[in-house]
Amino acid sequence: FVLVAHHIAADGQSMGPLARDVMVAYEARTRGSAPSWSPLQVQYADFALWQRDVLGSVDDAGTIAARQLDFWRTALDDLPTDVGLPTDRPRPVVQSAAAGAVQFTVDADVHSRLSDIARAKNATVFMTIHAALAVLISRLGG
Repeated sequence: FVLVAHHIAADGQSMGPLARDVMVAYEARTRGSAPSWSPLQVQYADFALWQRDVLGSVDDAGTIAARQLDFWRTALDDLPTDVGLPTDRPRPVVQSAAAGAVQFTVDADVHSRLSDIARAKNATVFMTIHAALAVLISRLGG
């Protein structure tokens, strides 16, 4: 079982309930039954409707949503579509969905230092590694 999630969706506070839900579901399914949990008091659709009420429509120029969308369109408008990272081979003419995996081990000392940095900055280890990757990609891609 592999779960890949953005750190906003899977922050430290969310991982406990998520892990419990996965364990409850796994245990129930191994018995051949459905998990028996109660529906959430607030569903995502409720949140989405509330958010739409607060932010407004992107079609109405006076709303928060329209202003935020305009801000990001302007901020990202002149960015290149290709970052130009160094590669070990040319890009194919036609993009494929082929992927690969690289396995590696982070030794205990490196993990400890990463944890220390994350703790000092009130961040998760994931956020710390993500930031380091963003810096690397930025430096490589200019």
